[in-house]
Amino acid sequence: MYKYSLVIIFLLLVSFSGFAQQKTDTAVGAAEAEVADTVSTTLPIEIRKGLFTSFYQRGEKLSTSLLQDVVVKSPEAVAEMQRARKNYLGAVVLNTAGSFLIGYPVASSLLSGNKLNLSLTGLGIAMVGAGIPLSRAYVKHAQNAATIHNQRLGKTTGFKPTWQFGFAGTGAGLQVTF
Repeated sequence: MYKYSLVIIFLLLVSFSGFAQQKTDTAVGAAEAEVADTVSTTLPIEIRKGLFTSFYQRGEKLSTSLLQDVVVKSPEAVAEMQRARKNYLGAVVLNTAGSFLIGYPVASSLLSGNKLNLSLTGLGIAMVGAGIPLSRAYVKHAQNAATIHNQRLGKTTGFKPTWQFGFAGTGAGLQVTF
């Protein structure tokens, strides 16, 4: 009984970790709908690096689809986000399938007491290993999109007036250029 409960817990953890960050575009939850109302195409994106790289705006974490909605006004950033989404999808598929191919032989070996199927486990490890570069490529392209978006904001919304003092034909003058 102990082995069965251990295997079930292990399989649940693997299945939840495979879909933990995936959000569909059609089924928007209440929390994401609330965040979607707060995103803006005119505010900068904050990039927080730690164990994982995350993107924030107004203190709210942006999902991949919301990040794509934020950078919509810059064609270069949109192109980077399209590359990032392709890499993200590939990483999710490979990591989920690889996790299953690792967990299934281990669980069946524990339950039945038979020898571990190393070929399936090795294939799962290879798939998870192939998903890691795709995850890194996603982060790289998403960071590039956020940087391009932030640079575009600096160029178009920057308010830098120039002041010139001088003498004119009728006396002292002040010229302000916006």
